[in-house]
Amino acid sequence: MKKLVLIFKVVFLVLLGVLSVKMMYGDPVQKPIESLLAQRIDYAECPTDKYARPFFQVKGDETKFHVIKEFAYRTGCSGKKESTIIGKSVSFSYFKDSPTSGKVIEVSINGSQIYSQNEFVGKSTSAGALLFMVVVAFSIWSFFGVKRHNNPL
Repeated sequence: MKKLVLIFKVVFLVLLGVLSVKMMYGDPVQKPIESLLAQRIDYAECPTDKYARPFFQVKGDETKFHVIKEFAYRTGCSGKKESTIIGKSVSFSYFKDSPTSGKVIEVSINGSQIYSQNEFVGKSTSAGALLFMVVVAFSIWSFFGVKRHNNPL
């Protein structure tokens, strides 16, 4: 039984390690990248809770363009204040992640840049580095930590 648990730990740690390295060094931007210039925001949702996916839609397009959470804070549309950005001119680059949605890589509203491609890529890279550190810490604790013995004194 101990051998089976050890094999499970090793496989689990290797898989998490591979995932973290892929997140750190893989490119989260999928090709092809498309750009839209001087569009008008028709609809927006800017939730900021833990699992939120803020997005906006432009006039004449039903695609939901998902943005990073900082978008909601930097534009002031968080907390049910979406009307502050509706009707404004938006220019952005994105890639499609499904037929009805896209991920925005960089965006500017009324000529003011909200976030750039470096910030979009940096989010994935830092999450991968954090996951890698968790894998290393768990490995050290799991394999080299204090061994408990249930032998009577």
